[in-house]
Amino acid sequence: IDREAEREAIASVVRGGALLGITPSRLLPVIAAVEKGSPAERAGLRPGDRVVEVDGKPVESWLTMQSAIRSSPGVLMRLEVERDGKALSLNLRPESREFERYKPLAGYAGIVPQAD
Repeated sequence: IDREAEREAIASVVRGGALLGITPSRLLPVIAAVEKGSPAERAGLRPGDRVVEVDGKPVESWLTMQSAIRSSPGVLMRLEVERDGKALSLNLRPESREFERYKPLAGYAGIVPQAD
C-alpha cells in the first residue's frame, strides 16, 4: 500500500468534509460519487457500488483499485462490482490524464471514495 497516496486521498476527502468535521479512518473500495461524463459513468458505475475485483484480482482497499486504474490509462479493465446485493461485471477504460505526481500519464476514472 502506498501510504503517501493514502494520506493524500484521505486529506482530499477531509478537505471536502472539513466544514462537517468529518475525519475518515480509511477509504473503502466503495464509490461515493461518479463524475458526470467520466469513464466511470460510461462504464455504468454508480454511487454505492463496491468494487470487489479488478481484472480478476481482489480489491481490499480503495488504494488497490486506485493503483490499478492509475497504471492502466486507455486500457480496458474488467470490474466485478456488488450493487444492492447483486454481482455485476462492468468494463472500464480509464482516460489518459497527466497529473503532477504521476508522469507522464495516469489512468483516470472519475470516482470518489467512500470513507469509513
